[in-house]
Amino acid sequence: MPSLYYNNLGKDNELQIAPAQIKKMFEINNKLSKQVHYTFGKTLKKILKNAGISQTWAATEIGVQPSTISDWVGGAAPAKENIVKLAIRCKIDLLTTVTLLRSGGYAFNLAESKEYAWAYLIMYCGGKSLDECNKILSQFGFTENDGVFLYQNGKNIKPAKKRE
Repeated sequence: MPSLYYNNLGKDNELQIAPAQIKKMFEINNKLSKQVHYTFGKTLKKILKNAGISQTWAATEIGVQPSTISDWVGGAAPAKENIVKLAIRCKIDLLTTVTLLRSGGYAFNLAESKEYAWAYLIMYCGGKSLDECNKILSQFGFTENDGVFLYQNGKNIKPAKKRE
C-alpha cells in the first residue's frame, strides 16, 4: 500500500524518503489543510485518492462495509474512533488526520489520555493492525474499560468471544 502520508521515520528518527517526496507531501498536505470549507466527505475522498487507497480497501481495514465509506464520502459523519482507525490503518500522518478530524467537526484534546494515546498511535504505529495497537495501548496501562481500544467491527466495542 502506498505511504504518501505516512510518517517515514526510520531508525534514529531519520527521514527515509527523498527530498522530492517530502516536498510533494508538504504541498499536498498544505493545500489540503487550507481547504477549511471542505466537508468531511470531500476531505476524505482527496486523502484516499492522493494516497492511492480505495474505499473498499479502507473499509476492510477498519471493519466497516464499503458502503459506509461511501456514505462518509457522501456526507455522513463517522465516529471519531473510526477516523482514528482509518488514519492508523491507512498510514495517514497526524497533520493530515487533524485536517480530516477538523473537517468532521472534531479535534484532538491531547490533555485527555485516550486522545493522546490515539495521536501517538497515528504518529508511530501507522499500518499496524488494530490488535497490535490495542496491545501497545495495554502496555501503556490502558484497559478495555478506558474506552481507548480500537476494534474492527465499526464500533469501539470489543466483539463477543466465541464459546468453546
